[in-house]
Amino acid sequence: MLILSGSGSTGTLTYFAEKAKAIEAKIALVTTNKQSAIATLSQCVVKVPAATKKGCHPSLQLFNR
Repeated sequence: MLILSGSGSTGTLTYFAEKAKAIEAKIALVTTNKQSAIATLSQCVVKVPAATKKGCHPSLQLFNR
């Protein structure tokens, strides 16, 4: 299962990840938060630098002016 979640803790996606884990499905997550709830359930986590609700990633500051 491939999950894309900025926060990595979206309620519905966490529910689906838990169900997938229960049937031993493999889970891959693309997120800005590799310490998230879904990340703990995933076998593969890809962290992307991006703006979050808490602020802008330093590499994106040029675009945030």
